Amino acid sequence: MITKTISTEHGDVSSTAEVLHTDNGQVLLQIKSVLGDATHEHRVTVGAEDGKDLVSSLSETELQTALQKHLDEKRNDAAAILSGRAKVNKIVANLQ
Repeated sequence: MITKTISTEHGDVSSTAEVLHTDNGQVLLQIKSVLGDATHEHRVTVGAEDGKDLVSSLSETELQTALQKHLDEKRNDAAAILSGRAKVNKIVANLQ
C-alpha cells in the first residue's frame, strides 16, 4: 500500500493507493483519498491498449515514471475535489 498526505487549506487529504496487475499486461491503480467525512475513489488502467501489453515493452524507469505520473495526477485531482467539497460544506454551514 502506498500512502501520501496532501495539505490543503481545508485540511489534510490522506491518499492510499494499491497497484495491481492483470494477465493481459494492464496495471491497475486504485486510489482512495479522504478528507474528513468525504471520500474520493479512482481506478485507472495503465499499460495496455487495445489488448496489447505495453508494460513488457517499457524499461523499469519508464514504467516507474508512468505510474508515478498517474499517481501524482490522480492524488492531486482528488485533493482538489475534496477541498472543494469541504469549502462547500463550510459555506453551507454559514447560510441563513
